[in-house]
Amino acid sequence: MAAAEVLINSAAVADNIRSLEKSLNIPDLISEGSISYGMQSFDQSLMQWYKKGVISYESALFYASNPSEFALRAAGVTAASDRTFAEIPGVATAPVDLTRDVSPT
Repeated sequence: MAAAEVLINSAAVADNIRSLEKSLNIPDLISEGSISYGMQSFDQSLMQWYKKGVISYESALFYASNPSEFALRAAGVTAASDRTFAEIPGVATAPVDLTRDVSPT
């Protein structure tokens, strides 16, 4: 099964391609652009095949560019700053009733 990385030439990508210092940011731009531009990192592709049951967890982990991060994502763990899976349908965007009035009465 082929896993593929997809890079779309957005303005941010073009800017990063022109600069040697910024070129290290391109993998992050790919991951962050998955929703808005249809980009896909190699590990996101592996995750799709794994979740569909086409490849095994062991194979996906073996070929992942960042195996430890892949293992965390497969277990459902994501960072608070992660924007690759923005706004999951059916999930509230803000906590409800987590504050209380502590002012004296």
